[in-house]
Amino acid sequence: MAYLYAVLCLAFVYGVSGQCTTPAFLTGASGVVASANPYLNNQKCRWTITVAAGNRIDLTFGGRFDIENSQGCQYDALHIYDTQSVAAVTRNQVCSQQSLTLPGHKGPFCGFTKPRPLVSTGNQVVIEFCTDTSSTATGFDIQYSTNGAVVATTRAPTVATVCNENVVVDGRHTVTYYSNTELPNYLDCKYSYRSKSGRPLKVTATRFSLEGVLGCRYDSLKVYDGPNATVALIGTFCGTNGPSSVRTTGSNLYMTLTSDEYTNGKGISLEIEESCTGTHLCSAKNEAGQDVCYSDAQTCDNTNQCPDRQDESFCAQDCGAFPNWVAGQPFPGAAAITNIDGQIHCGGALINKNYVLTTAHCFHRLDDKPNRFVVKLGASVLADAYVSQIERIIVHPQFNPKNLVNNLALIKLSRPAPVQTTIAPFCYPTADATQTPPANTVCYTLGWGRTSPTNINSYASTVKQFTATVQPLASCRTGAYTSSPVVVDDNSICARTSGALCYGDNGAPLVCRAADGKWHVSGINSVAFSCTLTGSAAQLPSAFVRVDAHNAWVRATAFESSA
Repeated sequence: MAYLYAVLCLAFVYGVSGQCTTPAFLTGASGVVASANPYLNNQKCRWTITVAAGNRIDLTFGGRFDIENSQGCQYDALHIYDTQSVAAVTRNQVCSQQSLTLPGHKGPFCGFTKPRPLVSTGNQVVIEFCTDTSSTATGFDIQYSTNGAVVATTRAPTVATVCNENVVVDGRHTVTYYSNTELPNYLDCKYSYRSKSGRPLKVTATRFSLEGVLGCRYDSLKVYDGPNATVALIGTFCGTNGPSSVRTTGSNLYMTLTSDEYTNGKGISLEIEESCTGTHLCSAKNEAGQDVCYSDAQTCDNTNQCPDRQDESFCAQDCGAFPNWVAGQPFPGAAAITNIDGQIHCGGALINKNYVLTTAHCFHRLDDKPNRFVVKLGASVLADAYVSQIERIIVHPQFNPKNLVNNLALIKLSRPAPVQTTIAPFCYPTADATQTPPANTVCYTLGWGRTSPTNINSYASTVKQFTATVQPLASCRTGAYTSSPVVVDDNSICARTSGALCYGDNGAPLVCRAADGKWHVSGINSVAFSCTLTGSAAQLPSAFVRVDAHNAWVRATAFESSA
């Protein structure tokens, strides 16, 4: 009898991460070894296939094979060890560099091109899958068989690598321009689409890797709301931050893909789909598998537009109610502001459906460049978030970049946020309210900034959420604060956090639960030294701008103007 053996995926020491997907020990004449889709960072997975003595193992790579590409597969890689190496490799730690020198090692394998089928020399094979701290892809499927057993496979649809096309979309269409190494230099691809039904079109990236720097100055995908590049530009995309459910207002869509003569990414794969008309897109499709949209007027009108009642799901509650929130989960009002290439820039708080409150110094001399940033809402994992383009960045008129006094800014979203269970605003202080939490109040703060000050690749892909205990202001006027030009004035809140706020966490909201049970934004992070200091100095509290001190400006800009 065939016998399939797999060692546990070690996300924790000798623990199971739950993300290697295939069971640790498999038996049978055939089977499948598969990664998660998409796979995660920091994975160390091992599977060992053992079949009956005298048999060999046939390995065939299925329809899914996409592993982050790099020179020598130095970042993410699949390794296969033939029979003569099995005993040695299983004595080593998973993904050990020592195993790579064993005589039966095959690989490493990465990129977008499936390896050829492999046949073992004996009745055992070890498969290891190792990933680093950044960038993932859809992963792989490997079928194994022996003794003539045949594994049912799903063939990948044949998708041509296309630079230019003009297509009438009937339901759904996929376009791919992807390379195993890098895209060619000087690309100038043009894509034109028209909806057969006359409905709007929606474009979503399933793979996306373009050079991301300086606001997509060099390589980019541009998406236009119409038949050519003379119409309104919906968005410019680069890095790993591809379009996500971006819709046209009419039945035409036009895109350009360009690259320069230097460092290029691996390319794009886009799904273009006939969609629907309306301000907001329901997260669930109808029974026919079609998109459903709704307007602002249809929100909370006691008539379900969305199959999952998204348009009616946040109506009985006012701001900050968050009935489904539990500790450890992201707040529905949390906002991540990223560069257009996907890297975290700052945090913020959704204060109504049109505006996010953040810190001014994140946008010093950048307030006239809203197209360089996007706002992500509604998910702890940024890859799953709702993405909003930015219409305008408004810095506090009295902001002082030298000492960070009046360190607030407002971001106006290009479209109203689709308020629902996972996306909903914090309460903002009323015009005549003073809502500064007293000392020892336990509040929360959160962000997606670095987890290590010295590692530029350590930006969190999943939200970091900390308790923040309010301290006397004097606690933020000592230690490193005394040698800093930053002024912690009386319009500040000092709070000691249970974890370190770091690069990328400026603008993180300080949210506190009021007597009415609702969550209010009380502060916006301005200064945090805890990430860069060591020892006892790292316990220094963080300073937040006290938002109720700026009620007049915030309300005049974000509430009275957007009513």
